[in-house]
Amino acid sequence: MTSGTNIISATIKFTTNGNFNGVDSKGCNMIGKFTPAASGRYYISTITFGQINCAAAGETLTGNSILDDNDNNLLLRATNGSGDIGMSFGS
Repeated sequence: MTSGTNIISATIKFTTNGNFNGVDSKGCNMIGKFTPAASGRYYISTITFGQINCAAAGETLTGNSILDDNDNNLLLRATNGSGDIGMSFGS
């Protein structure tokens, strides 16, 4: 995950219905959901951060996510109006 100039790792668990939860290496908990867009080419995404050890503590961000051509890496870009976050998940 990236936030500003920092790069940190996170462990994320996905379910078959598009929900996910995780925790990063600083102890920030997060939950979210990926919903397929009507075109099927990307996902509408939300992510909510916990109150402790999170740069966006208590905030819910909304954005878009895409899979790479091999379905191995997922890129999420979300914003809350005052800032944004980029997350990259890889296998």
